[in-house]
Amino acid sequence: MRVWPIIIDSQPEYLDGTGRGASLLLAPFGTSVLVEYVASAIRLVTENGPIVLAPAAADVRYSEWIQALCPTARVVTSYEELVLALSTHELSDALLFVDPRCTPVQGLGLRQLTRHHTLEPRVAHHLVAFEQAIDGTKECVSLDAGGQVRGIQRYYERTTWPFIAGIAATLMPAAGNVLTDGVLPHSLRELRQLLVARGVPSRDVPMEGGALDLTDEYGLLAANEQFILAATSNADENDAARSTVYIGAGHQIDPSARLMGPVILHAGVIIDAGASVLGPAVIGPGATIRAGSIVAHAVVGSDAVVAE
Repeated sequence: MRVWPIIIDSQPEYLDGTGRGASLLLAPFGTSVLVEYVASAIRLVTENGPIVLAPAAADVRYSEWIQALCPTARVVTSYEELVLALSTHELSDALLFVDPRCTPVQGLGLRQLTRHHTLEPRVAHHLVAFEQAIDGTKECVSLDAGGQVRGIQRYYERTTWPFIAGIAATLMPAAGNVLTDGVLPHSLRELRQLLVARGVPSRDVPMEGGALDLTDEYGLLAANEQFILAATSNADENDAARSTVYIGAGHQIDPSARLMGPVILHAGVIIDAGASVLGPAVIGPGATIRAGSIVAHAVVGSDAVVAE
């Protein structure tokens, strides 16, 4: 069995104007860019390069940006291109769809998904995150037709908790033929509906540790903060040089700029005179921090410019 990976990209509203087409896959993700993070997880389960489904309004340079970060990736923009990219697969193979809008806190967990699929190769397996409850419970009030309280239902995590917050990945048999109707799924929820419509059985695999919702800016900030603290965990809080992590090359940092860690600077970052970057912060590839500006506890997108 061969596994063919497919990554679904998107353009969350909060990334609008941040550079590189507001693509989620091209957003800074700690010491890497998100597409690099996802591709590294995929390499643990397959040697096949990922197919990337470009968002509808992708920039004309989108393929160039993706392949610069992930040379084995193949970008497709339509249903016909996706079918062509998968033309050499066999019915015994599996398709692995990954949607980084739902990213597990403890890593993508694709090996776990692969183990489940190996045991049940005719079934689609979804790596899902359940909604987080307050103190492990959730209560719902049941009303009758007259609006009177009929009862209160209490749900408990890990026992009677049926609420799914997101789907991080789906590993399905290629024999399911969900890509034969001319429909290009733009999310794993859409893919799930296609599988139901075609009668393909499914299993949900709960992820451990919960997930980050990258459709919301707070999810991206939380993810980056985790990576920042992990990358600078060995640095002395009084040693600014050690608490600043430089990724790649081409940095242009004015001597008068202040970097107060923990800070991650990606390749090609420019920080002009008198600017201040106060961590935890991530400055994405090619970003520019203009003179005198202050960036505090933030993520600056790839190629974005912070005004003077």
